[in-house]
Amino acid sequence: MSMRVTALLLALAASLPAAEPAPPPYVVRLLAIGHEPERKYKLRSDGFYDMLELDPREMPPQALFLRLPALPVALPGPKRVARIRCGVQLNAVQETALPATVPPEAPLPIELEVVKPGADGAKGPAERTYDEIGEIKRAADSTSALVILYNPVGRKSWDAVKPFVIDTSERALPPGTILLYNLCPESLVAQVGSPNAGTLAPAQSAFVRPSVSASGQFGLKLVLMRNREEVQLVDSQRDLPPGSRGLLVVYPVPGNRNARAADFVLYIFPPDPKPETVAAPVPGPAGAKAAVR
Repeated sequence: MSMRVTALLLALAASLPAAEPAPPPYVVRLLAIGHEPERKYKLRSDGFYDMLELDPREMPPQALFLRLPALPVALPGPKRVARIRCGVQLNAVQETALPATVPPEAPLPIELEVVKPGADGAKGPAERTYDEIGEIKRAADSTSALVILYNPVGRKSWDAVKPFVIDTSERALPPGTILLYNLCPESLVAQVGSPNAGTLAPAQSAFVRPSVSASGQFGLKLVLMRNREEVQLVDSQRDLPPGSRGLLVVYPVPGNRNARAADFVLYIFPPDPKPETVAAPVPGPAGAKAAVR
């Protein structure tokens, strides 16, 4: 009897459809590029200074929101819009993974939360609305995206900043490559893991594939050509683990805050999530015995 049960289990398992791999979570990363506002101080009567509060508009928003697609079937009750909060940090990358249940081809509107005082002033509840400021147009095979907010020198408020979206899937940004942006008004001479240097004009970008040492490092040297003189930003060794990709953005900053009047952000992307194979259900012994009868 046991041989018949085993044979039946094998035949039944072979007849089951192949398990579909579960879609990986979609990863959204946010990068706000800009300069911190100057701190202002007030002289007190005792000769000491009090640091004044910063105007919130001089800093990037603390978060952006991705509006998820509506359910195919409307549910009874008040209509609720599903949103996912994505943190924002100045000159640093914040990562948020979306649920795998979000349809791969669904666009994701990018929204900014606007908080207004209630009707009764400070005592009433605050009114929260959401302004759409951009969109992630996600392809069916896309697995990650980078949203960049850039506030150039001379503009204090972040109110009118619009997001710039880059597809960072491995098909668009292959492992071992670095995407380099020059946002400075001067030409940038970049030496990225190679003895040869290349020049990027202002507002120009390029893909580079640095030569990495056995220890997983590459040499990085960035020089700005300002008034026919070289202004060096960095000359050091950086890590690039196997299978990872990178983003390197060089941007201007106020001269009174930085003698070089420029800075850079280097971010190394981890590998994109991979689909997870879901095992096909196998009938248990109870089901097998019932089939034998």
